Amino acid sequence: MDNITSELFIHLLSCVLNQHRYGAQTTTNANNMINHLVAIGFADFEKPINSYTVSKAWNGITQKDAPTLKSINTFVNEQMKKHYQEDGLVKNLVDLVKWVDDLWKEKEKPSLKEIYTSAQKSVDEYLKKIKMVKESAGDKKQKGAKKGKETKAEAGNENTSPES
Repeated sequence: MDNITSELFIHLLSCVLNQHRYGAQTTTNANNMINHLVAIGFADFEKPINSYTVSKAWNGITQKDAPTLKSINTFVNEQMKKHYQEDGLVKNLVDLVKWVDDLWKEKEKPSLKEIYTSAQKSVDEYLKKIKMVKESAGDKKQKGAKKGKETKAEAGNENTSPES
């Protein structure tokens, strides 16, 4: 992900960890898949590693035994370390995954609500900055619009409430 907020990163992790289906093929369309986070790397620029390069490297080594979750985990970690080095990888991945999972298990979920409220605010601001959505009349007023001047949208909505 490029330039993702921490709140949206938490959402991404939740999506990956809780997704149990893959693609449109009938053989993999049932709830029969379990994702495992093996490594998370951070860098200023995208590193040249992806599923293709990892698969190519895996096929290039001689395997004595059948692949296991542990052997694949170890191999992918080695590939990630080659590109991100130790300082570019999340060190406590197990703790991070547990924390994200625990967010969803809390009964009251106040912190999860705060996370999504913050994410929504960030997304709204970004979409307005890149002019994908227009600012509402209320947003324009808050930015210091002159008194006594109203937009066409405001003039037409004098007797309507937000609920109507």
